[in-house]
Amino acid sequence: MFLSDILIKNENDVSNKVIRQLSKDCSIFLEQSNGIPFFKDSPIEYQDVQKVKVRIKKNKDIFTQTFNEAFNNITQNIKPRSVMARNYHDSSEVPGKESFYVFIPNGFSFISTTKLSEQLKLQNTFNNLIGQTNNNDSAREIITEIISMSYRTDDTLSNVVLEEREVLFFNIPYFYTIRTQSYPEYDKLLSLMK
Repeated sequence: MFLSDILIKNENDVSNKVIRQLSKDCSIFLEQSNGIPFFKDSPIEYQDVQKVKVRIKKNKDIFTQTFNEAFNNITQNIKPRSVMARNYHDSSEVPGKESFYVFIPNGFSFISTTKLSEQLKLQNTFNNLIGQTNNNDSAREIITEIISMSYRTDDTLSNVVLEEREVLFFNIPYFYTIRTQSYPEYDKLLSLMK
């Protein structure tokens, strides 16, 4: 047996252990997503199967503050303890990132939008408004209103998977990622979790 074979076996053992834990931790997500994968572009340095801690970002830019204000009626600071995922595969490449499946642990909450790449568009619009006006408060009010109207809070995850959506999962301490290239057939990946 070669050293590379031993390393691959050990990596597979770790991956299988994480996948088994994932199936327990994310049982509600797995049930409600009805076999539809969620994707996120993550750093290429990530392992094939990884548990990712959701870190509260201390640097709150003005857009993040505005986004949080739009959902103060649901929870405080929605964006810092969240992960954005999509239930459609985006073939565009982001430098230094790769497509991963995302699995969310039990106890999650979420909001969703049917507008694809909504958050990025809103951030660009917000930056343009700030640049064109001398009144940051007016720009924030406009974007807060647009955000609160664009994201839906009353859906079930089972309904969300019926159409292409971006979903912001929040109130989670961590999530799991699995490299899509390592498991190109999602059905086979799900069968490993049973």
